[in-house]
Amino acid sequence: MPFQREIVMVENEAVADSGTYILDLDITDPLTRLEVGFYVTNGASVIKETPPASVVSKIEVVDGGMVLYSLTGQEALAAGAYDLKVYPSRFLTELANNPQLDNMVIAFGRYMGDREYAFDPRKFRNPQLRVTWAKASGHLTGGCKLRVSGTLLEGIAAPTACLLWKEIESFTSTASGEHVTELPTDWPYDKLMVRAYISTANMINIITRLKLDCDSGKYVPFDFTTEYFMYRQRAYVNDLETEMQCVRDDGERCQHWMGNGAYVGGNNCGGSTIVGVVCSGMDAINAVLKTDAGAAASAVPFMMHPRGHAFESTYMWPFGRSEVADDWFSASTFGSIKLRLTQGLASGAVGVAVRQARPY
Repeated sequence: MPFQREIVMVENEAVADSGTYILDLDITDPLTRLEVGFYVTNGASVIKETPPASVVSKIEVVDGGMVLYSLTGQEALAAGAYDLKVYPSRFLTELANNPQLDNMVIAFGRYMGDREYAFDPRKFRNPQLRVTWAKASGHLTGGCKLRVSGTLLEGIAAPTACLLWKEIESFTSTASGEHVTELPTDWPYDKLMVRAYISTANMINIITRLKLDCDSGKYVPFDFTTEYFMYRQRAYVNDLETEMQCVRDDGERCQHWMGNGAYVGGNNCGGSTIVGVVCSGMDAINAVLKTDAGAAASAVPFMMHPRGHAFESTYMWPFGRSEVADDWFSASTFGSIKLRLTQGLASGAVGVAVRQARPY
């Protein structure tokens, strides 16, 4: 009788302040998902806007020299939220001497427990998970830990394919001009994701237009300004909510990691300081922190509750219904697929990724 089973492969293991952890996926049952939990501990001072996912530069699933899955920590966090429609569990705090946790979920199927689409280690020679990181200077030395868990599918027929995210290109944006990314034409896509991030800027100003161009304009699935793209994204991505403990002065900017169009609330973490936020649909808020007497307050800890649909400052385009393979984008029917990104601000971190159905 088929059933699911949860396994812990690495259990809160202390790791170096930087490095690459390699884990052999030497199991015999298909995986419907993997979950990578990364912990950091804050140092003796407040550390702002430095969650664990931000220090994970790469999460990969490889087979020898072949890269099957590859995203940064923040891309993986966003992709997991889009795929599962649930924001991965996390505990974020900026307070000194406190631990933080981010969970990055790799979903190999259309949904949890998908028997047709799953990662089958038996189809590869030496499959491995690789996690690369380097803690930030404000994190405690010797305070990093790693956890890896998976959900196995036992007693099922061999899956026919698996869904795999891969970052196709990353680059630093310029103040103007078009950047063209050549996309693969081998296997179908069910999603495309673009991350555009500067800590002090709105994501829709870093990249101002997205256009997917197939065979020199013969077929254009979308050609939108990023402002309009965000309106469309709200229609097909459910708002998800998370929370984090922040420390700010009155009027100070505070990143909430939910991208453009988020709604943000805040509340006190004890004491009598009045907490408010000014969001205006941007990638960050301005904290409103006053004493009961109305004076400006500083170094105030408060809980922020952001809710949004552009996780980790990403644009996401679904090619139809993720659970219906016939809806997906048949990349192999085209000779050339180009993503054309119009740039608007310099120094943005931009990453382009697609999730493809890889057949066995």
